[in-house]
Amino acid sequence: MKVKTFITTCLLLLGAMALQAQDRGDRTNRTSSSTTKTYSQSNPEKEGMIRVKYITKWGFTDVSGKEIIPTIYDYAEDFSEGLAKVKKGNHFGFIDKKGNEVIPFKYDMVQSFSEGLAAVKIDGFYGFIDKTGKQMIPAEFFDAHPFSEGLALVRFKGKWGYIDKNGKTIIPPLFDIASSFSEGLAKVRRATLSTKPEFIDKTGKTVIKTNYREAKSFSEGLAGVQSYESGKWGFMDKQGKEVISPQYDDIGSYSEGLVAVGKKSSFNTQWGFIDKTGKEIIPVQFQGFVAPVFINGKAKVTKDGREFFIDKTGKEVK
Repeated sequence: MKVKTFITTCLLLLGAMALQAQDRGDRTNRTSSSTTKTYSQSNPEKEGMIRVKYITKWGFTDVSGKEIIPTIYDYAEDFSEGLAKVKKGNHFGFIDKKGNEVIPFKYDMVQSFSEGLAAVKIDGFYGFIDKTGKQMIPAEFFDAHPFSEGLALVRFKGKWGYIDKNGKTIIPPLFDIASSFSEGLAKVRRATLSTKPEFIDKTGKTVIKTNYREAKSFSEGLAGVQSYESGKWGFMDKQGKEVISPQYDDIGSYSEGLVAVGKKSSFNTQWGFIDKTGKEIIPVQFQGFVAPVFINGKAKVTKDGREFFIDKTGKEVK
């Protein structure tokens, strides 16, 4: 009888322990699901990776949302040519898509890789490195932009000019203001206040003179231009012909056939989208200081304090 009682007691104790373990597991699962990481910022996919921010740190997920590179960096930019610019503490370096730190964190500033090279700042001057970290162009420029169409915009003391991938000066430093080449042309100003924007080719020859207050780089065959009289923005083609009259407070650049056009309000700009004929495709309704842009068929927009993606019809998508 005593043995039977002992066995029964043991079975009851084991059952109670199992129930307690199950309860702990249930509570653990509930806690895990309630603490799933919610990113404070998520950007459009680039090269199969999505740049995300969690509280103050940056990392990357894949397109399914799985975190591939932990949110441990003080700053990060999208992957470009297989590497991403990231910051730890006061210095920048580069990581690959597995999170390996392939170029050390030793630079004061870097630009993302473009055409196989990246501009890096060290000891106050810019030069260019390759993807192994080898210095290909000495750090001797006061500022530098990424290579575009074979040339890089660099600043020699007070003026801007253009170099090739060997570091050879192709277009001498003649400009107070300049932009990188886009579709074979670059927007420049020879003097900040006394000259109007013009467009040069890769020999440095002026091919378009403008009568506008300001202009933007060409994108998909059109460049934004700002009227002297009204201050409004429109678009011209590569012959310098005005194809969409200046009527917008602000504009973006054409991407995938559409461009964001803005109407300023008291606190920010309201954005919509037009096509290359100037036809309104998506009415002005989104808020933000920066023009949204379509990438892979989606644009990230903000409306009524909520951030989301839309397709080219203006419909919300994931």
